[in-house]
Amino acid sequence: MKADAFRPGRLAVDGRARQERDGVPVVNRKGRAVIASAAGALAVATAVFVFVGALNSKSVSVRHFEVTGNAYMTDEEAVELTGIEAGAGIFSLDLGGAGRALRNDSRVLNASVGRRFPDKVVIEIEERRAVGSIIVDDKLYKIAGDGVITGELASEYEDLPLICGLAVKPGDGDVVGTRITGRELGNALDVLVALRAAPGLYTEVDYVRADEGWFAVAGGNTKVVYGPGFDARAAERVWRVYRILEPGGRFINTIDARFDGDIIVRESVAAGAPADGGDTDGGEG
Repeated sequence: MKADAFRPGRLAVDGRARQERDGVPVVNRKGRAVIASAAGALAVATAVFVFVGALNSKSVSVRHFEVTGNAYMTDEEAVELTGIEAGAGIFSLDLGGAGRALRNDSRVLNASVGRRFPDKVVIEIEERRAVGSIIVDDKLYKIAGDGVITGELASEYEDLPLICGLAVKPGDGDVVGTRITGRELGNALDVLVALRAAPGLYTEVDYVRADEGWFAVAGGNTKVVYGPGFDARAAERVWRVYRILEPGGRFINTIDARFDGDIIVRESVAAGAPADGGDTDGGEG
């Protein structure tokens, strides 16, 4: 190569200095940085263009649904409530609206809807669990721990403790989805929720006299008196006492659980006599 083949010089290219090598312009570091930056911006713009196009395209569509957390609501019911259909563009889904639609159902306590790429919608449900049954307008309904009526009781296969002693009047609209309030009912529901901590005792409960503050077990022969503070610990204590005494053939007339840390047991003089509430020092808690 000749000594003058490489000649430093200045060319006006965007105001930046360049050099020539055998007559071919050579870009300096600053020039290369500008070109790299422009290329990066072009790549970002292209990606945005493709993404926006995908938002309005059904080529990336919903093909699968996954529903979790549901025990009473079927997968098909959950999908239908979201309003999302197979074939919808997965980027154009109103996930917030779908979650709200699920939570508007009386059976659902909480719910969320999300997407899992490339083609799946994931529905997570926390159901409102019924803890008892109640009579409204001569019909049996399931009621949750927060007082919401979740549906009619299917008597042929559902067995829930009956809350009685209250006059519940139906409203003008649909009973299902209605929230029923009241101090005595609230105490009874708290008791049934607490009894879930002692499932063996919960399954023994026949009915709850919400107006008098006690519930019946052992076929109605034993009553358990409760107070406003009845909780899971109290339920466990009652269950321990019941398991010790009942199998031994001792007829328990009353178990009084109104006192913190103490359980008072009264046995009937005449074994087999039903508990009617007249011979107990309990009463309305």
